[in-house]
Amino acid sequence: MRRCRIIAILCCVLGATSPALSAQRHFNATQLPEWQGRAIEPHAMNDLGQVVGVMRGSEGPWHLFLWDRESGLQDLGLVSSESCDINNKGQIVGTMSDPDGRIRAFLREPDGRVEFLGRPGRISMARAINDSKQVVSQVRAINDSGQVVGRVFGPRAGYHAFIWDRTSGMRELSGPTGVRGGATAVSDTGQVFGYIEYLEGMHRQQRPCYWELAGSSGGAPMETPSGDFFAMNRKGWVVGRHVFAKGGPHVVLWRGSAGMEKLFPYVDENGAFVPSTCMVNDVNQVVCVEEKRSPWAEQVDVNAGSERHCCFWDPVAGRISLDEYLPAQTREFIVRDLNNRGAILGIARLADGDHSVPIVLEPTRAAK
Repeated sequence: MRRCRIIAILCCVLGATSPALSAQRHFNATQLPEWQGRAIEPHAMNDLGQVVGVMRGSEGPWHLFLWDRESGLQDLGLVSSESCDINNKGQIVGTMSDPDGRIRAFLREPDGRVEFLGRPGRISMARAINDSKQVVSQVRAINDSGQVVGRVFGPRAGYHAFIWDRTSGMRELSGPTGVRGGATAVSDTGQVFGYIEYLEGMHRQQRPCYWELAGSSGGAPMETPSGDFFAMNRKGWVVGRHVFAKGGPHVVLWRGSAGMEKLFPYVDENGAFVPSTCMVNDVNQVVCVEEKRSPWAEQVDVNAGSERHCCFWDPVAGRISLDEYLPAQTREFIVRDLNNRGAILGIARLADGDHSVPIVLEPTRAAK
């Protein structure tokens, strides 16, 4: 179940973890299988441990896959985009060509039935891709009620966020006139998290936003308190970072008009590490990338002198480093999802630059 933001880290010397936590083993790592001699690309995981993603051989198109411990790796057919998601009912959403060659969002039921979303006659085609097909809609997430979100394309203003359900069909979510945007997550009560794009000088920037009434009237998007908000859980709470006048910097949860709730302070004893992105599940467990940059490096090279590590934060166990659970020679770890059991889905990129290892980190009893 997608939490909306992909997290990438560079693995290096880790920050502070208390001796009591380090003495326990909090996760077991499961490596996902290869397909035709190549690593698969997982993208989302539900609370039952089912994983969806894409895979391809040395050449050829993307295939959608479903993996779980009981059935192993299953090939579900061709798709046109890497983005996909799965809910706790086993419904899968993705993007593929319809019979007329248009690239559209689809919903796949557990029994294999596939339904294309929206009515293309009401939605203008837009952006042509390399094989001359046209993109109508692209999907990002599905909740347990079967509501689907993503972005839909139009000829003038580019793309906009949409929400779809069987009762109301596909509806564009409102935003500032002429502003592009997309939806990346939907809560089980219909709140939508996504982004709007705007021009800043000659560059296009993204700003996170939140549709509080998306499930009913659409509503206008509400911008987050700052650009430092990253992902939404199934309860509609958005995780980010915020500096309080009293209490200092914290990782927080925010839910529109309901305001903010502090989770934990993020500056270490040296005041150095700052989270660059986070994911959160419904029990307030957080996967967080923390970054430390030396002052001189920022003036010489933005990529120099930066240390990053990934941690898992639990309301009871506290902060737990993840690096010890990754394969040896891991250069980069990309976190794709965090489910409500505290299991983490990700991809370890190895130091040789040519190999990747898709992994599920499953919590032991000590981490639950």
